[in-house]
Amino acid sequence: MAFVLPSCASAAAVTWVSSPVLPNETALVSATSGAGFSNSSKLELCDIGTNPTHCELLELLQPWDRGTKFVVPAARPLRVWSLRNSTDTFKRELARLRGRGEDFA
Repeated sequence: MAFVLPSCASAAAVTWVSSPVLPNETALVSATSGAGFSNSSKLELCDIGTNPTHCELLELLQPWDRGTKFVVPAARPLRVWSLRNSTDTFKRELARLRGRGEDFA
């Protein structure tokens, strides 16, 4: 089960995320209408805890207004990750995903 964070009032809320998920597996993010995921959206998968600044830009697969799919990079170590919506000016955490066998910190 994913830990879904409450959203800002001005942003659409993530309602469901594939979790647990392993590296090289496809994950799905679902949100309320108006999330506006598109090919130009920038989502990052970031480490939590030991190296919170290590983030990777994700390639979005089949983005649509209320969600998107992405593949967890194969080289990611098993741990809890932060899924962030990234723009040029800020990063906002959308949800936390965990690798199989990992507990949320």
